[in-house]
Amino acid sequence: MRPCIGVMSCSCDFRGEPGVYLPSRYVSGISEQLDADIVLIPPIPTAARAGSVLAKLDGIILTGSPSNIEPARYGASAGAGPFDPSRDHVALDLILEAKARRLPVLGICRGLQEINVALGGTLQDGLGAEDRMLRHHAPAGTDGPGQFSWSHSLDVAPDGLLHRELGTGMVEINSIHYQGVATLGDGLRIEALAPDGVVEAVAAVDHPIFAVQWHPEMSVESRVSKAVFSIFGRMLG
Repeated sequence: MRPCIGVMSCSCDFRGEPGVYLPSRYVSGISEQLDADIVLIPPIPTAARAGSVLAKLDGIILTGSPSNIEPARYGASAGAGPFDPSRDHVALDLILEAKARRLPVLGICRGLQEINVALGGTLQDGLGAEDRMLRHHAPAGTDGPGQFSWSHSLDVAPDGLLHRELGTGMVEINSIHYQGVATLGDGLRIEALAPDGVVEAVAAVDHPIFAVQWHPEMSVESRVSKAVFSIFGRMLG
């Protein structure tokens, strides 16, 4: 049977009323690469209780988002929005419950940050600032396709999950994030770094959890994207 994967969605405004949002690229790309059935997880705490949701799924994917995680979630007093507190609530609960159940988790962009925060890590802001030598987000005013074509190189750490797929050396990834890891969460190891030392991929030491800071769903046929989905596919069994 095809695995059933829950995919985290975001809060949005839909014609003046609260809505739920997920770009279709996640659904089509994930379903194609993993030969899986997809169920959307709404960012509504009363409609997505972690225990009962995960009992029905074979794994979860935490997607990217235009929003950032609220700073209070990782002990900071201030941070750059926009925020999605309902998604924070649902996603962090899902991560901890999935870890307890040893259910596979794949994090993409914001998903990596959620995993890091759920496991006790902290975040930094401003990774797209103009004065950085390496900007992790395209300049303000860049259109959608242009944002996802913004890229930089990636240094794969030795002896990790990503290394087993890609080998040694530098590879190129898209980059579209303002937040990133400051201190690493408990039980996580670094799988890849940007040239400026920003964490670009992590994995849990003792659990089937893997996350990347870039967007593999934007170019599912690329070697790097196939490596990401292959890692998660093996976690699903």
